[in-house]
Amino acid sequence: MVRFRRLIDFVRALGLKDHNFLIRGRHPWDELLRYAEIEKVLDAAEIPEEFLYHKRNFSPRPRMFLIKNDGTFFELRTSPDFYHSLSLEWEAFMELSEDTREIIVDALSEMRPGMGPLRYIREPFDYHLDKWVHQERLLKDVDDSDEDQGHS
Repeated sequence: MVRFRRLIDFVRALGLKDHNFLIRGRHPWDELLRYAEIEKVLDAAEIPEEFLYHKRNFSPRPRMFLIKNDGTFFELRTSPDFYHSLSLEWEAFMELSEDTREIIVDALSEMRPGMGPLRYIREPFDYHLDKWVHQERLLKDVDDSDEDQGHS
């Protein structure tokens, strides 16, 4: 049961409408994401260079973003390796019988969720990208100004 604690905490943080999805049937990882209304998963390393300020804000810790259908998003404050390990845990969890999964979900649902690496942002991801671009421009202007004063 402890083996699946971080997986169940992660899935609970996604705010699924019905936890029977975890118990009934066998679902692949991408189906879980669709059920959670996640339309895109983005590694911060894939964000174009114009969002460099954003990368500075989040380094050295890796980040991933799970973007929902409505544009809001989850920030996953961990590495792509952790995300991949969750998908492998999901596959192993889905191999268990429905009765066993129900016992695990019930037991872990009674426990207080751990401080997980997943944080829901109720604002559109595009809004945050725009904000990061603006901040990057401001930083570049300050950097350019500092260089100009240094050469005087």
